[in-house]
Amino acid sequence: MKLYTNGCSFTHGHLPYDILDHCHTYNDYTYTADIRNIAWPWLLSNDFEHTFNHAKAGTGLDRTLRSTLDFVEHLDPCEYNEWIFIIQASQAHRVEHLFPDFDNEVYGQFHHTDTVNMVVDDPTITSNISCNIQVPKDFHYEWQTDMSFEINQIKNILVLQSIFKNMGLKYLFTGMMNRDIRPSNFTKTQTKLLNNLEAQIDTDYTILAMNEILQQYDAADVMLKEDTGHPNLRGNTIIADYIKTELEKRNWLT
Repeated sequence: MKLYTNGCSFTHGHLPYDILDHCHTYNDYTYTADIRNIAWPWLLSNDFEHTFNHAKAGTGLDRTLRSTLDFVEHLDPCEYNEWIFIIQASQAHRVEHLFPDFDNEVYGQFHHTDTVNMVVDDPTITSNISCNIQVPKDFHYEWQTDMSFEINQIKNILVLQSIFKNMGLKYLFTGMMNRDIRPSNFTKTQTKLLNNLEAQIDTDYTILAMNEILQQYDAADVMLKEDTGHPNLRGNTIIADYIKTELEKRNWLT
């Protein structure tokens, strides 16, 4: 079996990286990214003949959906049954906006701060943004709400779910936090649209979020000392073991 993973730093790994600008290649598709060896996809890699970790720190499901589509279009249908896709949802406010560029598609990744990270997966691309980004920034910070972000989050999950089902791919969804995959449980103001969208998620393929996996452990034992927000080697090992158990329950590793 082959493993594909995507998400934010909880899947990509966090500073300090062990390998810089590593080229992940499968068929004719290449993704260049730094590697943190303790990240759970690499701990699981011994159970797979190939691991493609497509995650990128600081990003959300807009980027995960986009990059996953980029990858699956390079798969031969005859090998669909060889892959397991594990998608880790991140915070709903991490959304992308497409900025016009003469030569390339350039995506701005907005966060909850006042900064904009340019999400460009190809390191050879130099972004020459000629548009005024103040308009999308105003839209993001002044007009969007937790509810609109979470509705967009669930739509992304449903699109990915539909793609995986249509292609006959094995897949699981997890999250950085449980709110990332079940926002209606935590939203103060309920909306019928969000509830109806969530009802369309196939929960047979949704596993515990990473904060839920680790919540029974002392944070000092499972989180990085220099950065308590990200799991250390033990924390990632616990996450990897849990995911492996979920895969074995479905007989996907045999």
